[in-house]
Amino acid sequence: MNLEKVNKAEIAKATVEREKPSGVSTFVKKEEKTYVRRYAMTQGRRRVWLENFKPGDEIAIMFPSTRKYKQEEEANDSERRQKAKILIACLVIALVLLLLYPLARFAMSQLVISEVMIEGNSIYTADELLIASGLGLGDRLPMFSTDDAEEKLLSGMPYVKSCSISVKLPNVLTLEVEEERAVVCTELFGEYYALSNDMKVLERADALESFGNLLYIELPFAKRAVVGEKLVFEEGENGNYIRNFLELLSKSELDGRVGKVYFDKKFDIVASVDGKFRVLFGSPSEMDMKIAATAKMIEENADRCGESSIIDVRVVDIAGIVLDAGIDPNVRE
Repeated sequence: MNLEKVNKAEIAKATVEREKPSGVSTFVKKEEKTYVRRYAMTQGRRRVWLENFKPGDEIAIMFPSTRKYKQEEEANDSERRQKAKILIACLVIALVLLLLYPLARFAMSQLVISEVMIEGNSIYTADELLIASGLGLGDRLPMFSTDDAEEKLLSGMPYVKSCSISVKLPNVLTLEVEEERAVVCTELFGEYYALSNDMKVLERADALESFGNLLYIELPFAKRAVVGEKLVFEEGENGNYIRNFLELLSKSELDGRVGKVYFDKKFDIVASVDGKFRVLFGSPSEMDMKIAATAKMIEENADRCGESSIIDVRVVDIAGIVLDAGIDPNVRE
């Protein structure tokens, strides 16, 4: 700081021209006080005056352009310091993770499957499910993702409807499965297939006897039957009327009493009930009422039906029964 001696007259003059445009010339000191000598050019004359100066107020006495530049520089410095702190913090975190990674890998290599718990299975054994998932005792625990194992299980086990694989540290693997139920069987392309209620192909066999007492159904033409996938019907048919009939049947009094159903003609559905009733259901419309009407007519005529009878519920309002019809109830006609 450049200090100079000034007289009282020069100090007094500072109050006269304080409002004029000014700049900073030098710092001066008088009677233990520090002043700022300012100057300005007015009408060609150079004017000089003094102002009080407080330490730490350097920005206030700068030229306006210099003051703006200084303030911008300080703001930029603050932003740069903040960014530098964030960068340093990120580098520290990255370094810590880098150092911990080998330790984590080593720790995880010590976590292996030594116990397996399986819930919900009745068709498949625990060993079959475990092998299908691609996991086994002594394998490394699937800590981060079990999607691959679940996908393998679903694709390899047709009777598995859904599954969930979870890990319980330090060494327990849990498999929860929900299994499909075969409700019907049919013949397609010279082979026999077991199907779920929603037409998923669950199993294939060479003989009908392999499926025991499953309800046999005749289906419309199918283009594709692959075990583990849903049956693909011919173009324009989705099989929804078949699913609807089976669902309604499972909730009715006829559940377990139907031996065969002919779905091969969509608007001429025929079924055999109790081994001696041929029921003409007709179209899929009002099927809930048709099933209920059939159950009621069988109940009312149980003592008079003879060896075989025909029940016609194609039109519910005029439903009727033909007793002792002398027919084979297990065939369409």
